[in-house]
Amino acid sequence: MNLFYDVVAPYITSPRHFTRFRSAISVTWPAIRNDVNVADFIALETLRLYEPNAFKAIRLRKSTLCGLRANERGCRRETVPRLNPI
Repeated sequence: MNLFYDVVAPYITSPRHFTRFRSAISVTWPAIRNDVNVADFIALETLRLYEPNAFKAIRLRKSTLCGLRANERGCRRETVPRLNPI
């Protein structure tokens, strides 16, 4: 719910915005529904539609945001990435 109120709701301010958003997710969601978290998907779609520069920055740095690194034993584990401005 935090993602909805913090990311989505500020952009859905008219019926036209809702229709645009609904149309966008109706095309992309069926193809990936089993592979992604619905809340993450909705937040990213909102950014893609209404904040294309922010979405582009995320897309260009996806390995930083979702990357893995090896630990002492050589096993890979998730990391908390450090972001630098573009």
